[in-house]
Amino acid sequence: MLKRIMLFLLAACLPLAAPALAEGGERPQIILMACYQQVGWGVYADAAFLDEEGGIWHYENEMGLPREDAERLELLGKTEDVEHVGQLDKRRVEEIRSLIAAIQPEEVKRGPGHILDYGLDTYSAIRYGDGGEAEIICLAKWGDWTYENTDINARAVYLALFTEVLGNDLDSDEYEFLYQPTPFERMSLTDFCGVEKNIFEDATVAVRENGTERTLEGTEAEEKLAWLQSLAVTGKRSALKPEGGETTYLLVTPEGAEAEFVFSDSLLARPDGMYTVEALSTEELEKLEDLKNAQDAIDRTRHQKKNGMMKRWIAAQETQALPSKGTDLKGPPFHGIIRAGKTASGHEKRR
Repeated sequence: MLKRIMLFLLAACLPLAAPALAEGGERPQIILMACYQQVGWGVYADAAFLDEEGGIWHYENEMGLPREDAERLELLGKTEDVEHVGQLDKRRVEEIRSLIAAIQPEEVKRGPGHILDYGLDTYSAIRYGDGGEAEIICLAKWGDWTYENTDINARAVYLALFTEVLGNDLDSDEYEFLYQPTPFERMSLTDFCGVEKNIFEDATVAVRENGTERTLEGTEAEEKLAWLQSLAVTGKRSALKPEGGETTYLLVTPEGAEAEFVFSDSLLARPDGMYTVEALSTEELEKLEDLKNAQDAIDRTRHQKKNGMMKRWIAAQETQALPSKGTDLKGPPFHGIIRAGKTASGHEKRR
């Protein structure tokens, strides 16, 4: 709520103006939208959105907002009662739009339900078809229950909306008890690129840029290998491809193992887009490795349990399929398997 008050005060210091008309007399298209609605403790609503020109706009009223996302989008695209509160540069808008275009079919994960009577926050991305039709993509919802889209591109867009458009600080204590974007899982450069860690041991390193390639030697080679080894991938910046001017590092070990790392404007270039990187200390890299090992152990345990449950279920089905003559064999109960139109907890199965 404090953040909303600050946003309102900032808006009050800026000139009131609706988004400028684009060519053809139409408003710039909205590409990101965040809406809040409270109807439990009185009626109040506010919204913020980013348009395709990079404009950040704020809207609020005491009459509420439409219930449907499409109706909200239409309202915000037409209303004059908005304040211009910020601006993103053209390049950043292009990066965000590339991420929106790359979002795969929604994988919205339900999270904890612990913000009772908070109201409802919805975070959405909008992409447009060739005919201008809008597709509204759910990034996240806060309320009595919380939801978040787990697609990597959707998560990157949600983070941009939450921080760059709304101006929230993830490190602020103001949000420690609220649901916020799931942070990108930082990984070492080798883990992220699927390269063996020993690739840096006694490797030769060559640099390719501007159409030329040269092999590094001595101190220069040692420093470059140490820098590459220190890197961690910290987030996804865009789904764009390099536009030239990239620098490629080619590593070859005495055993013949090879690795290639491509960078463009300090970003790691991968087939699916551009990623931010950060040089970490040895201690920080070791912590990342410890976390990865712990998560791998958890994943293995879950996989083993899942396999064990499946084997028991198959055994139970085989036993039921081949009962002894005159025996009413029902098999052991198995929690989690849906039977006869109901879940194992007894609730009706949704059809």
